[in-house]
Amino acid sequence: MKKEKNKNPHQLKISPWKTLGIFAVVALVIAIIFYFTLGSLSWPPSWQDYVILGTWVLLTTIYGILSMFANYYTYNKRELVRHLFKKEYVLPFDEILYIDEEWSVKHNTILVYTSRGHERFLPHDQEHKLYQLIIERADKRISRDEYIRRFPKTKVR
Repeated sequence: MKKEKNKNPHQLKISPWKTLGIFAVVALVIAIIFYFTLGSLSWPPSWQDYVILGTWVLLTTIYGILSMFANYYTYNKRELVRHLFKKEYVLPFDEILYIDEEWSVKHNTILVYTSRGHERFLPHDQEHKLYQLIIERADKRISRDEYIRRFPKTKVR
């Protein structure tokens, strides 16, 4: 009989395709910037251009594959923690005041506003449980109008 891995019941995996999609866009922009700052800009490209872009593609591919496995959420009663490699971004549930449901559905990423006037973008997990978890545990949520009244300088999308 096959032994099942011991999964953390309070862990949510972020979709690897969403992670790779975001990562690919950022990597492409940075590659273009590198090419225009370090490359020779001649046509046909010189061997240095191929080395620069080849090295960039190799490093980006490795980093992208690693990011698929090192990007997830953990949670407990009080807070949500997004793990991104060795960094941890903590978002206490009681700091979430407003969830922009319309924007979240349109962009397939959860947008929450905190009690400090900050916005936080949270990619969905693979099973789309994160949104329901936030709804259940963020007790201090308020309406959009109330949030705008409390934080008039914050741009609510």
